[in-house]
Amino acid sequence: MDSAHYLTLLLGGQPLLRRTLSLQMHEPLRQRIAVQYHLEGLTREELNAYLTHQFKAAGVSQALFDETARQALYQTTKGIPRKVNKLAMTALRLAAARKAATVNEAPPIKMSSWIRTPPAISSVRRRA
Repeated sequence: MDSAHYLTLLLGGQPLLRRTLSLQMHEPLRQRIAVQYHLEGLTREELNAYLTHQFKAAGVSQALFDETARQALYQTTKGIPRKVNKLAMTALRLAAARKAATVNEAPPIKMSSWIRTPPAISSVRRRA
């Protein structure tokens, strides 16, 4: 049955993929997976380096998040880059709307519920 022509397949996905593959019906496929790796969220130190890199890439040299905001950002997102990006961008937009030079602790904590449930479009007010 086996031939010399092997298929190499790279699967990448959200945690749901891992749960789906753990189902009994996918046992034959799971047995054929030679290597598995699960990416964890960034550590607190890696998050600081990540934010610094992102700001530098955007041409920003000053720290836009104070230490309490960075800690709140880490605790809220558990270091998952996708969530970090979303929450940090929202916090930066709120700070800009307030004409604040930096993000303090309040926006990330206040906005943490938006990671799972964004506000309805009608609840966001726009300036003319």
